[in-house]
Amino acid sequence: LKELGVAICIDDYDGTALNYSTLLAINPHSIKINGALLATTGAVGYEQLYSIVQFAKENNIKVATDFVVDKETFELLKTYGIEEFQGYYFGEASEFLSGE
Repeated sequence: LKELGVAICIDDYDGTALNYSTLLAINPHSIKINGALLATTGAVGYEQLYSIVQFAKENNIKVATDFVVDKETFELLKTYGIEEFQGYYFGEASEFLSGE
């Protein structure tokens, strides 16, 4: 598919359903981190998030995330090397976009 110009993106990635070797076999253009990792309080969630981002960077996979709710979260995620963001910090979903 990549040879045809199709970008493969994996949504809600958290490293559990698809381990790193499977991710490499798929060789996606990008992954979007599961927002639940951001909702996990404490260091464990952020350590897992950092590990996923570093692995993706080392393998030329772009990284996006959602659940960015405030400036502090946005600034932290930028330091991790995440390139694309979604969340209420940037604005609420509109009725048109949310499908309601």
